[in-house]
Amino acid sequence: MANDNSDLWPPDLVVDVLTPLMILNEQAEALAKRTQGVVKGEVLNTLARPFELLTFDLLAPAIGFRHRLLAARFVMERPYPVVLIADSLSDPLPGIECADESEWNLSDEEHSRARLAHTPDDVRKLLKQIFNNSRTRGVLFSMVARSNEVTGGVRTTPES
Repeated sequence: MANDNSDLWPPDLVVDVLTPLMILNEQAEALAKRTQGVVKGEVLNTLARPFELLTFDLLAPAIGFRHRLLAARFVMERPYPVVLIADSLSDPLPGIECADESEWNLSDEEHSRARLAHTPDDVRKLLKQIFNNSRTRGVLFSMVARSNEVTGGVRTTPES
């Protein structure tokens, strides 16, 4: 009979683990749904041995505008740990480590904006930070506003 001490594995180790690519695609779909397609997320996946590189761009099709929001990098065979690189990650985050410059082949400019995620929960924590950052919000609101301006998507009524 097993006791409570027989399973020493991490409690968050489960079978429905998503890769960083799957999480980013999930968020691209959520963005398109939230903005009714006015702003979309595009995830690109490229190989640069020994790394797999992901990018997440914001697109506003109506105005032909694209903005690189983040990049990610991990060893091809192992999607974790993954390094996320974004302007909004330049400030320290509790419980999230900075990525080692030489191990992850980061430039000096990337190093200050690179954070290491060991689990899908870490990835989601970092994405929430990136998506809700004031710079990101400014880009998103600008893309929606300019798209509405071009398409006439929002009708305002004059105040009486």
